[in-house]
Amino acid sequence: MKKISKYLYSCLPLLMVLAVFFLVPNLFALMQILFPGAFLFRLLGPAGNPNSPDYLNLISTIMYACALIPVTCWYFFGIYQKHSSRRRGSFGPSTVGPVVFLALGVSHSLTLLFMIMSIFIPDALNSYNNLIEDSGMLNYSVLWFISTIILPPLVEELTFRGITMHLFQKAGAPFWIANILQALLFGVFHMNLVQGIYAFFLGILLGYLVKRYNSLIASMTFHAFFNFFGTWLSDLESRYFDDYLNFLAMIVGIILTVYALYRIKKTTRPRSGNWG
Repeated sequence: MKKISKYLYSCLPLLMVLAVFFLVPNLFALMQILFPGAFLFRLLGPAGNPNSPDYLNLISTIMYACALIPVTCWYFFGIYQKHSSRRRGSFGPSTVGPVVFLALGVSHSLTLLFMIMSIFIPDALNSYNNLIEDSGMLNYSVLWFISTIILPPLVEELTFRGITMHLFQKAGAPFWIANILQALLFGVFHMNLVQGIYAFFLGILLGYLVKRYNSLIASMTFHAFFNFFGTWLSDLESRYFDDYLNFLAMIVGIILTVYALYRIKKTTRPRSGNWG
């Protein structure tokens, strides 16, 4: 019973972030209704207008910024300071290359997963594509960069690979189980079937990177570049690539993914222990 309670406690970071993500946009909308001419909304400028194409990026930025505060405090005071003797990782400027190549390879390898989804869950895939178009993720701006490239890797890596995976291991789960469980919660976090499926596989890969490098910076770097390649680069390729080039990019992506994983495994020595 005690172990079950520890496993349930490991889900608390997810619930905390989801609570922030629920409260912030609703409070923001309520404030706009009650105080439409308030100084805050004049300060936000055009992006504060709900009809602005950058409005959703603004909301996302505020949500992630608000979530960053509690997860950073939890990770820093609850985990990082207590494991100072094991916090030295092997990730640095000389090891960025394989992680970036891995992000590029995986972002293109996912085409295969999307092809499979188009066969088994076509309606869900169509809904996902519509969601991406309406989400503001393709409205490139400073707010887009912050809300897509900067803040999500920080918040999500601290939450799932930094806190959640550590809590599962602390509860007694070996790394491979803790990694699967945090990846499962990472998929649930996205609240979308298609995103949830590929986020689950990405979560496992991100947990693996943290284990290999003993550093959250590694998974944050991968996450940031993956988001960049999966939005801006993917959008650019969709404009100029035909079906043949998209298929070729997928094959190259799979090869690049395998090679990058080989290089990472060959050049890293994961440390023992349950700190990610």
